[in-house]
Amino acid sequence: MKKLSLIIITLILSFGLKAQNPSVAITINNTTQFEVTASFAKNNDCQKYSILIGNESDMQGFAAMFGVPIEALVASWGITYTTDSNYTWTDMAPNTEYDIYALAIGASDSVLFQTTATTLSLGSSGMSTISINISEITSTSIRMTCTPDNNTAVYYDGIISKSFADSIGIDSTIGLLLEANALYPQYQTDDWVWLDLESATEFYGIAIGKNSLDQWGDTTIVSFETLDSVLLIKDISIEDIAEIYPNPSKGEFSYKINSDFDHLYIYDIKGDIVHKQTFLERQDNVNVSNLNNGLYFIRFSKNGQAGKSVKLIIQK
Repeated sequence: MKKLSLIIITLILSFGLKAQNPSVAITINNTTQFEVTASFAKNNDCQKYSILIGNESDMQGFAAMFGVPIEALVASWGITYTTDSNYTWTDMAPNTEYDIYALAIGASDSVLFQTTATTLSLGSSGMSTISINISEITSTSIRMTCTPDNNTAVYYDGIISKSFADSIGIDSTIGLLLEANALYPQYQTDDWVWLDLESATEFYGIAIGKNSLDQWGDTTIVSFETLDSVLLIKDISIEDIAEIYPNPSKGEFSYKINSDFDHLYIYDIKGDIVHKQTFLERQDNVNVSNLNNGLYFIRFSKNGQAGKSVKLIIQK
């Protein structure tokens, strides 16, 4: 009888203390230049799991920085699921190997699973060329849009004052650009508004890229000048504008234009854009009742190129 009791107790303890083996199977479903899609299937011992993607060197660096194992990073930063799932990571870097982690968590144990996925390459063997468009110029800011061609695998862009660039030469200027942007490679169109620029100052917009063979292409350089913070618009002309009325305005005015423009900007005397309209008609009304009394400038533009400008006085 004692033997039977011991056997029963042993069986109960064996089942009660049965070792659990939580696991998650990771399957890479698809990779593109900028996305990685994976599916995750857990076993019955896995109550929940967290997933995370990262570059191996970055993950090791974070683990060393915080003094924790990678499991702790996955548990803290990862996305947690309790059922099987699919997930797509976006904004990945092309031609880069990533580690995908799944931390399976059971009732009393956790196990880290890992696999790798490599994004597809970008570009081709032809010469890399980057186009630059400068628009929305004020006294303190501009919008620079850089667009790589199909040959470009990676590129870098930035702006620099013309006087400084001319003083150190183009080779040194490119070297500074690459050094300053080493951690910020670009792969797709970069549409960025640069702020806190000096007024009435000439700048260069610069971009240079590599092809899939790691060969540098020609440097694209576009010069521009920020507006004068006092005068704002240097060449006031109304030859392309038939009429702005009433002017002074109490908060609403009408315009008639003789040329096709696609943007209307209103600037204050500091050079800041305070009103913007797109897809202009030849004749239309503009409501600026939110603006305070004072002197403003109306500028019309087309395809990012500055058009003519006129003064506008708001007096309510």
